[in-house]
Amino acid sequence: MALTLHGPAAGASDIAEPILRALPAWFGNEASLQNYLAGISEHPTFTAYRDAQPTGFLCLTDHGLGSCELHLLAVRPELHGHGIGSALLSAAESWLIRRGMRLLHVKTLGPSSLDQPYAKTRRFYTQRGFKPVSEFPQLWGPDTPCLVMLKHLRPTRSLRGGSNISCMSLQDLRQSYDVPPLDPATLAGDPFDQFNAWFADAQSAGLREPNAMTLATADTAGTPSGRTVLLKGVDDANTPKRGFVFYTNYASSKASDLAANPKAALNFHWDDHPRAVRTVRIAGTVTKVSEQETAAYFQSRPRGSQIGAWVSHQSAVIASRKVLEDRQRELEAQHPGDAPLPVPPFWGGYRVTPTAFEFWQGQASRLHDRFRYTGGNDDWQIERLAP
Repeated sequence: MALTLHGPAAGASDIAEPILRALPAWFGNEASLQNYLAGISEHPTFTAYRDAQPTGFLCLTDHGLGSCELHLLAVRPELHGHGIGSALLSAAESWLIRRGMRLLHVKTLGPSSLDQPYAKTRRFYTQRGFKPVSEFPQLWGPDTPCLVMLKHLRPTRSLRGGSNISCMSLQDLRQSYDVPPLDPATLAGDPFDQFNAWFADAQSAGLREPNAMTLATADTAGTPSGRTVLLKGVDDANTPKRGFVFYTNYASSKASDLAANPKAALNFHWDDHPRAVRTVRIAGTVTKVSEQETAAYFQSRPRGSQIGAWVSHQSAVIASRKVLEDRQRELEAQHPGDAPLPVPPFWGGYRVTPTAFEFWQGQASRLHDRFRYTGGNDDWQIERLAP
């Protein structure tokens, strides 16, 4: 029987309620159960399905500052011991690590209660790396001591030779997206407006560096290259040859590609969003931004970043990191104090002026939503593409 995991997504209380009601030894108090359901409706929740039937869920509460609480984990009683809870926990930990979380804690009934079902709960968490921190006898009221357990989240480590420590094979690594289909009637007629709406959504969700994008270029032989850069500007409707702006070293390999073949593709992928997994693809022509625009952006950068732009002859081979550190110290001595540095003559911005956009949103069973914008010049045509 195949197990699939969905999420994380808010609004899973309808899935969670029958599972909780099947566990009266843990969730027999109606008032507490309703409080749990209220939290599940608001917070990111992973759900597990076996043969298309919901079998378990895990709900998280983000407290910020690199810490998250496991709000609730429950699996149907007849499937205890089948690895569903472990699979949910593993998926949640991977998601949290990608979001930069380093601590996960859970509250459960403490050992002084002598409640046998919760002894199983504590054993489950202990076996999965949680450590008891403290028991609070009065936090939940008389006879319900609250035990706080904590786990440090660590990224997967690589072994010598390239193998990764992992509990799942590559063939089994997959996510199912359980979100409503993307309604084409809600898409903006202007793809820049649609991008701005999705980008604002990614920012409000607290994603780490939502402006990170893959920039793909090709040299004169057609050999492609891809690398991650940061988006630093989206032009408004009044800008001629409206586009997307990034900055780099004009002597870099990407700059060499663009000098010979001034076309590029951008790819934004937001996979940690609590409501939807989204991708935006952009293809277009590339031009350098003006010296005035470059100077205005360069002076807005932190002083350390200004020095870094001067230090690094990007893509050049160097003997060691010491080369960079020595050059950094030299420049700091040459430019003491807080005065801004001038723009390096070999550094500046590029503008990608789009000829096409694609907006992708993950859906269940790999039947993803894809919409392509083509045309331009305020006359964009929207087409749905097969996934």
